[in-house]
Amino acid sequence: MREELFARAPAADEARTLQLTPGEWVMELHRTAWTADGTVVGFAIGVHAAARFAWTCDFEVPDSAPGKGAKA
Repeated sequence: MREELFARAPAADEARTLQLTPGEWVMELHRTAWTADGTVVGFAIGVHAAARFAWTCDFEVPDSAPGKGAKA
């Protein structure tokens, strides 16, 4: 899965829907998911008020995961 995240100025309808104050930006998140053979099985776009947006992503790195030779 890949997530792409960027900030931009909102379109007028987005500003109304999200009840943004003048000059407030949005965060746009694109998420694409693939099968092991490369077939796209999911795609989503989310548009969020930047001032109310939080994003957390946890990654397990195979070479440093416990039991894979990493020092705990």
